[in-house]
Amino acid sequence: MDIQVLKNFLLVAQEENITRASEILHISQPTLSRQIQNLEEEFGQPLFVRNNKKVRLTSQGILLKRRAGEIIELYQKTHNEINPTPGIVSGDIRFVANEAFMMKAVFDLGKQFQMKYPMTKFRVFSSDNVTAAEMLSSGIADFGILFGSIDEKQFDCIRIAETANIGILMPVGHPLAEKKTLDLEDLEGYPLIFHQDSINRLPGAYRSDFEGLEFKATYNMLLTAVEMVRSGLGIAIVLDNMINFETNDLVTCPLSKPMNISSFLVWKKYGVLPKQSSLFLDMLTEKLRSDT
Repeated sequence: MDIQVLKNFLLVAQEENITRASEILHISQPTLSRQIQNLEEEFGQPLFVRNNKKVRLTSQGILLKRRAGEIIELYQKTHNEINPTPGIVSGDIRFVANEAFMMKAVFDLGKQFQMKYPMTKFRVFSSDNVTAAEMLSSGIADFGILFGSIDEKQFDCIRIAETANIGILMPVGHPLAEKKTLDLEDLEGYPLIFHQDSINRLPGAYRSDFEGLEFKATYNMLLTAVEMVRSGLGIAIVLDNMINFETNDLVTCPLSKPMNISSFLVWKKYGVLPKQSSLFLDMLTEKLRSDT
């Protein structure tokens, strides 16, 4: 499987037309068609449904499209690590994280780092904890910012911060919105929306307190939870200082029972970080130690 062929496949998927893709690539249409056919023969599955004017991805093609993007990213990352410009610190520092306030603790150093190494770039992928762990394991990302428990057999980590208490995101006109704090008993009878990965990361004693509540939906990105609440699907259980949710139509009310969830900077155990990422980790580690 050739990297350039994968890039050509992605362009065909984007354009939904082999002729137009061949014109953009400056190769003949028969050549590009043969490349796609060879891919289909290699995988033993059709990747496109063809008609007179368009080609559309099959379910197998959709899977390959996702994986091809990851393969190309990893190839380029590996190429840059193996063949860097001598004497120059450059390249991407790749993070995967939730949309969380903990990012600020890391990127407060970003400007300082880039002043010293101006040819570096930060690339951030938004994701939940499960997908983030997969991206770290596969080498797509150098670092992850995760909350809750960490698999220390797979990853090294540095504790960054403690989150504040759990809160309930709701419309300003909701019956519970006037309360200063909420007990779990207050939530009984209301449809709830919960982060799909978070319930498994709560301490066991706290997790049992949620039993019997009415869960109607889950989310994996916090901004999705905002829109779900606005749609009337339910009220959302969130970590109440991950994002400033306060708007004209929404409000967050904290739960009265205190609970903190740790957040961590995480990277693959025994992995080899590229030079720019290793230097950034050194700077961050020194900063965190000086703050403690």
